[in-house]
Amino acid sequence: MEYWLKDLNYQKHFTDEYNEIVELIGFDNFLKLFSRFKKSNLYFSETPLLSLKREYITNHKQDLLNKTIPVKKLAYLLGVSERFIHNTINQE
Repeated sequence: MEYWLKDLNYQKHFTDEYNEIVELIGFDNFLKLFSRFKKSNLYFSETPLLSLKREYITNHKQDLLNKTIPVKKLAYLLGVSERFIHNTINQE
């Protein structure tokens, strides 16, 4: 790895996004990501997580219908709207 970078003030050369990533995951993990994906455009789509959230809602559909799990609480937990939960339940 490029440990020589730690001896320099790399923050002033990095973009705000790079510095935020370093802050979130640490410098060593940033270097691993950078080494692996340095010549590609990295984009994080929400689609896989939304699919997992829909599956979680579907798995707890009966609890939601029986009101053992409040829709509002589940919406907060998953970071989605109550409408998203109702639409997911109704799509079945």
